[in-house]
Amino acid sequence: MDPKTLREFCARVAGALRTLVAPIIGRIASPPLYQWSARGFASPPPPDVKQALLKRYGDPRSDWIETGTYQGDTTAFLAEIGRSVHSIEPQPELAARARERFADFPTVTIIEGLSEDCLDGVLSALSGSVRLWLDGHYSEGVTHKGPQDTPIRDELSIIERHLDHISDIAVMIDDMRMFDSGWSNAVNYPSRSELVLWADRLNFWWTIEHDVFVASSRPIIIET
Repeated sequence: MDPKTLREFCARVAGALRTLVAPIIGRIASPPLYQWSARGFASPPPPDVKQALLKRYGDPRSDWIETGTYQGDTTAFLAEIGRSVHSIEPQPELAARARERFADFPTVTIIEGLSEDCLDGVLSALSGSVRLWLDGHYSEGVTHKGPQDTPIRDELSIIERHLDHISDIAVMIDDMRMFDSGWSNAVNYPSRSELVLWADRLNFWWTIEHDVFVASSRPIIIET
């Protein structure tokens, strides 16, 4: 076999091996990412993807506010990438578990209550750079079902009242797929257009990425 033919043969074999081996490696190395790929990268993405988004749009000098603590996994991640975390959880049992989990984390505060009742007080105590992860909606199971399935309108109204003493703010709203009138499990959710209009009225930079709406008081340019 001449050298050129041999190189072409080796290239074909290598390509075939990559095709066969890559899915196997994907299943072993990162099952959630592989499963997401198998779903055609449809929403929702796996937690690792959302955490990467939070880190990119976050700032290590920022105080984080989270609505919807749930099991506290995102809370723990935010504690790694921010200055402090104030997490609001209305479900008493989940809030108690979170307080126990983060008892030795001096930068994490767990607040039991509805975000529409507690967010104003948290924001009043903060200034400078603030990031918000808004994920406090009813999603069946042990999650809390309050007077409304999502308090997002109230949360955005409260945030707007505090912009005068916060120098740099970014708001991230999870589960954008639910902000659609065709989504049967989402009752009284605002439309995506309503969120965009809110951001535009405040002259915020905004984008939608990986099932998350991001609005910021300053442009966030991610270098590639």
